[in-house]
Amino acid sequence: MSDRASNEKLANTLLNEWRDEMLLNFELNGDKQTVHSFHCMAHVLLGFHSYVKPELKQLETKLVEVHGPIGRDSLSAFKFWSKKELVIERVLRTTADVFGPVGDHHGVRDRWESHCSSLGIKSLIGNYKDNRFNALFETAAEVFKHKEDFLVVLDTVKNQNLKLKSVKEDLKSTIVSAMLQCFGLFYLKLTGPYWNLITCGKVAYLELYPHVIAIKSFLENCVEDPALMLNQDCHWSAEDPLQIHIVPHYDIYVASLFTLQEENRQLLFDLIKLVAANMIKCVDKQLVDFLPGGKFYSADTGNELNRTKFAHVTNLACEHHFGDLDSSQRRRPSASMHHHSSVQLLKRNRKDMMHWIQNMPSAERSTMIKDAIKGGRTLREIHMNNEKSVIAEVHDEMMQPVIPKRQERKREPEFRTRRRGRLR
Repeated sequence: MSDRASNEKLANTLLNEWRDEMLLNFELNGDKQTVHSFHCMAHVLLGFHSYVKPELKQLETKLVEVHGPIGRDSLSAFKFWSKKELVIERVLRTTADVFGPVGDHHGVRDRWESHCSSLGIKSLIGNYKDNRFNALFETAAEVFKHKEDFLVVLDTVKNQNLKLKSVKEDLKSTIVSAMLQCFGLFYLKLTGPYWNLITCGKVAYLELYPHVIAIKSFLENCVEDPALMLNQDCHWSAEDPLQIHIVPHYDIYVASLFTLQEENRQLLFDLIKLVAANMIKCVDKQLVDFLPGGKFYSADTGNELNRTKFAHVTNLACEHHFGDLDSSQRRRPSASMHHHSSVQLLKRNRKDMMHWIQNMPSAERSTMIKDAIKGGRTLREIHMNNEKSVIAEVHDEMMQPVIPKRQERKREPEFRTRRRGRLR
């Protein structure tokens, strides 16, 4: 299964060519055999993000020309700061750093927790990279929900550092507010339910095509009538037998995100049209196999479904391992790889493993634990020796003499050489 990543396109092309060549030797009743590649459906969310960015950046430029700098960019202190990333990306990243559970020392997480405790508010703000596939949309919903409370907390800080000033000015901007509401609405209506669809385990890969067709139809309708995004009765389809529209904390988000602010009406609708139009481009490019005429459209349920029912819809099993390793290294950056690998093995299997251990006979359980302790020491010694060998190899490469590269003289163009010869 490929994740549609750009660094895998050449590898996929070479693999497909080799596979087609091999299949020529395995014809069945004179018919050439084919193999279809399944792609990770979670990476489509990253595609939505990527396709929206260029045109949203152009819209930001037009808004700056009409209304002036957006958010913190209007302050002289940030006049020469980098403006390469989207305003919405900057707002979500810095706000999550300031109020999120894994923020840095420039944030006010302690004040935020005390504010929530005093008012009985449930804090929804997470880390911007918690769910990297849905980070842009989910974090937008979180920030829009808490926007006013964030400003109240920031007003209690007397000596604000630059990051706090940046977040405060961004959250006060009406343009930023419209952007947050737009992406938050797409989280509730599209990307959140889509995440539930591909992770629920109830829909096979070849049964996704009706959902993809419904998503494209919904996006096309949003381009024509952006007010559809404010309809809270359903997601992209009126029918929802799997209840995929119920994203975490859905009832809390509904009250704020579906409330239209009249001063932002036109900008919000323009943003919805822009985002929906570019998501359609992503669907046409990355999900074309599920559209009419595609190879996964209206699959033979009697034959193909039985042959592919084992296939995963996403590559998230592999992605979880990378996330677990990042989390473990962040918590204990100086720990050995033996520690991190042990955490990796236990984190995803701890419940099943503990259930298995508890149901073992006591004598067998005692013997197994003793063997595990003994084997753990041996395994640790092996891992530590491997780490030492890697360090020694790096040191040997460092101590090798640096051989300067021979600089070749640049050859002058032939016509200049001839001309000099004539002058001489």
